Amino acid sequence: MKIINLSYPKENDQYKTLHGCRGIIIRNNKILLSYSEKMDKYFIPGGGVEENETFSECVIRECEEETGYLTKVIGEEFVSISQYLEDMKILYTNHYFVLEIIGDGKLTMTENEKKLKCYPVWKDLNKTMEIYREYEKYKNIDITKYGLYERELTALDEFFAQSLNK
Repeated sequence: MKIINLSYPKENDQYKTLHGCRGIIIRNNKILLSYSEKMDKYFIPGGGVEENETFSECVIRECEEETGYLTKVIGEEFVSISQYLEDMKILYTNHYFVLEIIGDGKLTMTENEKKLKCYPVWKDLNKTMEIYREYEKYKNIDITKYGLYERELTALDEFFAQSLNK
């Protein structure tokens, strides 16, 4: 597993550490994403780790909640990506897994996800990469979109790099 730090707190910063897990599901040159209509943002399905939950349990639960599919983890975690969210004083590390759909589950969005009008979408993989590659243009416009798209692009680039080396 590869560890990537996109940003890190300064030496004397006081911060909280949080972990999340995200699942990459690709089928027929399409990737399953969560889309927020209200924020106009695409993200790889996933979310925060709950108490006494393993990373693989988290990614399976989160992906079912956000996509409505039952999944299983294929292999091990392939990359973890850390970003320091300076405005919130949080070091957030996302652990990425490759998932396979094994059946239908139950879509159970949180109240916040409903408020943000989130729903699952199958998006063309090449188009998704184009969207994420434009992350730099959001740096001075929408810092959360900038950070999100930088992280998702980094994860997908690592996924493809490791896939080519197999």
